[in-house]
Amino acid sequence: MGNSGLYHKYCHCKKEAIDNPTVDKIKLIILPGKIDFFFKDKIKWYYSWGYLNEDKEEFVEIVKRLTKESFSKGNYEVENHTKFGFKINIFIDLPGKNEKENKIYKTWTNFMIFPNGKLKINTLIGGKVN
Repeated sequence: MGNSGLYHKYCHCKKEAIDNPTVDKIKLIILPGKIDFFFKDKIKWYYSWGYLNEDKEEFVEIVKRLTKESFSKGNYEVENHTKFGFKINIFIDLPGKNEKENKIYKTWTNFMIFPNGKLKINTLIGGKVN
């Protein structure tokens, strides 16, 4: 029978502590299709938070900034580990806009963790946190 490694069969990975990445060192890999999917599939959420069509670019920048800040503070959970890596949910407090300006919406975004502070997007906004 084969070796049962740390994360998968025959795994040679080792657990090693790394320094918490600072916001300026975190690199986000964001594929345009993931952004397009959010605005196609979850546009009702976007509008319900007070954002308008002309706010889309600003919205994405807000989510990116909040994602980096939350990740650097350890405000995330491991969703699962697959052959592609660790998938994490990063919790963000998204500010409303316009008539929803004084509201905060607790939500999460989903990324794969890569070495050297790189995060690759899976889902721009995955859901609402209760």
